[in-house]
Order: sequence, then structure tokens, then C-alpha cells
Amino acid sequence: ADAAFPYFASVMLPDCDYPELEVCSKWMIWIFLFDDEFDNGHLRYDSHAAKARLDKLRATMANEPSEHESDGMMRIHLEIWNAIKQKDSFNGGMLAQIRYRKAMNGYCDGVLEHVRSSSRQEVPTPEEYLEVRKLSSGCEPPYALVEYAYGLELSDDQVCEPSITKLKDVSTRIALLHNDMISWRKEKIEKVLHNYINTLIKQGFSEKDASAIMLDMVVAEHQKLSDCLEDLATGKITEHHKMDIESVPRVPLANLYWSGTTALPVRKFLVDTIIYAGHARCTNRNSALPKLRRRRRDNHEPGILGVLASRHTAFIAELDITSWRASRHLRLAACVWILI
Repeated sequence: ADAAFPYFASVMLPDCDYPELEVCSKWMIWIFLFDDEFDNGHLRYDSHAAKARLDKLRATMANEPSEHESDGMMRIHLEIWNAIKQKDSFNGGMLAQIRYRKAMNGYCDGVLEHVRSSSRQEVPTPEEYLEVRKLSSGCEPPYALVEYAYGLELSDDQVCEPSITKLKDVSTRIALLHNDMISWRKEKIEKVLHNYINTLIKQGFSEKDASAIMLDMVVAEHQKLSDCLEDLATGKITEHHKMDIESVPRVPLANLYWSGTTALPVRKFLVDTIIYAGHARCTNRNSALPKLRRRRRDNHEPGILGVLASRHTAFIAELDITSWRASRHLRLAACVWILI
């Protein structure tokens, strides 16, 4: 259950055929394990060794397979890379592999910057952190994996269209903020420096206020996401372009639901809090959430996200999933989550 990545992939790619779904699930398992080497593993403070490791990863996408057969992690990534190339070749193009490689190179840049900051015991400003975390979060490669999985034929003009770029930026911020909120307790114990809550604390905010700020940010980003989708819905787009647009908000949605299905009760509570708060604030600007926060302060209730007294999984059922342009499969995935 702690590694239910096929569930993640199924929510992100509800209409994907099995061979491609298997490759995307393999990538998610791989990135989860690979990323831990730099987050809290043996490379977290060693920038030189981290760079060598990341350069080795980059080399797997440079058509030099003989160098990686003895390294299990690199061999797995090479299998994923070859599957992407093979599908591209079958479709008579190279765009999916080019965009995937660009996204993975960005991931490597972001991870290396986090390691360098950790090795110097430096905490970046919140603004600096968000720029680097956008790369290191691993949210960009899935957008390219969608192209591979569905065999989409998209031009550079379509992919780099400002409205699409904005949609992906917003979805990435939502996912990374979700991750930082949910992972904070664990990362605080492990003294992981790269967490947005930690950057706010270093700016003088209390832990409670930093968490409240992040919750408000998530709500604001969800509103931006809704606005982006509404703007894009008014334009004329091709079927492949439409599938690409629909897939973008499924990345943070899949990430959030996956986090709730694979974690300890306290983590599930945080996931429910994020979903409930986002729903309440986006559907009612005069919601009760601010009052709940004030009552928490007055009563000195404990907990980083103790703004809610109990789980609110019922609100997932009320979440307007159709506003995410979701398919029947995605709505089913949400129902499955309610039953878990």
C-alpha cells in the first residue's frame, strides 16, 4: 500500500492503455526511490557525489546504454527512456522524448541546487525556494509522460502556448505545496531544509502561521487553476491538445489522492484538510475556515493544521470534479478514495 503508484498513474492517465500505464507506474516508483538518495539519503550533503550521480542519469538519455548496465537505478531509467523513444519512433516523431529529457534535466538541476543548499546549511528565501522546487518536485516530467502515454502529437507552439504554460506552472505549485505540507512533520524530524514551511519559519513566521499561509496559497492556486481551465475552454483546440490540457490538473490531483491512500492516519488527516479547505474556500469566499482558525488560536488547540477538528472525507464527494474536465474513470478513482 505504501507504494501504490499504479493508482497514482491511473488517476493521472485514466484512459491510458496498459503497456504505457506500466511504464508510467515504473517511472513513479523509480523517481520516488531515486529522489530519496538526495532528500534524506547518502547524497543529501555531498554536492560533488550528487552531481556525478545526476550526470550519470543525464547520460542514460544520451544513448550510451553500455555504461549503465551495472547500476540498477540507471538500468530501470534506461528501460523507461527506451520505451519513450520506441513509442516516438512508432509515431514517426521525437517530440515526447525531447520534452521528457528537457524536464528530467530540469529535475536534475533542481535537485542539485537543493543538495548544494543543504551542504552549506543554507535556507533560501520563499521566492527562491519555489523557483528551484518547481524543478526538483518531479512534476514536470509527468507532463511529458502524458504525451508519451497517449501518443499525442503536439507542436512546440501548442505546448509552449502561454495559457498552457501558466496552467502547468499553477498545477506544479499546487502539487509541491501539497507535498511540503503533508511531508513537513517527517522532514522536520529528519532536518530536511528544503520545505516551504521551513523557508517561512526562517523569515520569522511561527510554524502555525507558516502552515496557515501555505493553506491560503493552495486555495489561491486552486482558484488560478479554475480560471486557467475556464479560459482554455473558450478556445478552439484539437483533440490531442484537449487531452493534454485535461491531463495537467490531474497531476496534483493524483498526487494528493495517492498521498492519502498510502500514508499514516496523521498524513491522511492533512490530505483531507487540504481537500476540504480548498473546496470550502473556492466555493464560498465567506467560508467558516477563518473563524475556525481564530477559534484554534483562542483555545490553543495543538497541531500544525489543526484548523479542522475531524476528518472531512465526505467533502471529496462534493468536490466539483467535473470542473477538472475529468473522465468517468477519474470520478470513479475519487469514489474509490472515499471508500478507502
